[in-house]
This record gives sequence, structure tokens and C-alpha cells, in this order.
Amino acid sequence: DGGTISVANTEFERLSGYPRREIVGVKRLTDFVPRADELRRITGYHTLRRSDPLAAPKNYSFSFADRSGNIHTVEATIGMIPGTNRSVMSLLDVTGRRRAEQALQKSEERLNLALMAANDGLVDWDLGTGTIFYSPRCFTMLGYEPGEFVPTVSSLLSLVHPEDRDRVEAALTGMATGGGRDRLELEFRARSASGRWIYVLDRLQAVSRGADGTP
Repeated sequence: DGGTISVANTEFERLSGYPRREIVGVKRLTDFVPRADELRRITGYHTLRRSDPLAAPKNYSFSFADRSGNIHTVEATIGMIPGTNRSVMSLLDVTGRRRAEQALQKSEERLNLALMAANDGLVDWDLGTGTIFYSPRCFTMLGYEPGEFVPTVSSLLSLVHPEDRDRVEAALTGMATGGGRDRLELEFRARSASGRWIYVLDRLQAVSRGADGTP
């Protein structure tokens, strides 16, 4: 809120890099907020909280600069002390989690770009939970709208030409039960939205196995 810090615990010392004697009665929260836009947002929240404690958010995140200039992402929980104009705030350093989320997002973006460039559809089948993910291209390559049918093994098999279905089902079953093969390629005919039969090349890859060897 910009006011002088009156209490700081050892976790705040660790986060900020300052000893308590250089924080309490000396530092303000605003001293640790490096971004001007976030500073305006935080002080605006506190001004609002003084007039109406229920109007301002109790939880938000912002950038926090420590003594060495390292920038952390912190999640704050804040509230007014009843009967006073003072507030109490707890901070949780979530820098590592945010970095992991950003890395995952970049990885997913790269995968999507690769799939778009290859013009391939992606099916992610979690045998443990039974859930299946179809990328949009799985639908559009056959002329369907993304999400037009529920992604299940049975819905996939229903699109396979009757003369190819037993072969495809046997291959899927063999992969799912841990038949010892990590990779398999299948070519079969699939029914498009227009009713035409289109030849599809399906490359299956077991990406991980359980302790019993099951994919």
C-alpha cells in the first residue's frame, strides 16, 4: 500500500534480501515494486480498500524486486486490520511455477506450429484415465468442424472403413495392452464429412510406460 512496513518475518527477509532492521520502519512495499503500471494498480487497490474493504481484490500478483535486483513473481493476500487504517499482507514467491508455466506454454506453441507445418493431426491418448485429445486438424482434415464429435476410441473406429476396422482395432489394442512395440504405422480409409473415403496414415508412438510395461 506504500506505507512503511511495521512487521516483517524471516520469509520476507529471505525474499527481499534485506535484514529485518533495514526493513521495519524503513522500507515501504512500493520500494520493492519495480514496474510503474503495477505500482499504480497496487496503490489504487489500497486507496479503494480504505474506503470500501470489500471492493478491492484480496488476492493479486505482481513483480517484486529483491536487494540484488532479481525480479520475483509473488502472489499477495491482503486485508485491512479491523478498526484501523492498516493492512496486513502475505506474499508467496511463485517465480519458479510461473517460469514452468511459461516454458510449457512455449513448448505447446512450438508443437502447434510444428503440427500446422506438417499438416498433421495429433491424438493424445491417456490410457490411465481413458481421456483422449484430438487436435483441431484431426477434424478438419476430414471435413468436420473441430469438436464436432466426442474424441473417443469408438468415435475414431466409427470413421474407419468396415474393411479396415478389425485391423485398426487390433493394432490399437496391441499398443494399449503393451504388446512390446513402441511405434507402429497404419494406413486405413476414414470417412470424411462429405461421405468420401480418405486414406489416412496413422503413426502411433508409446511415449511412456508404467512399471508393468503398459503404455
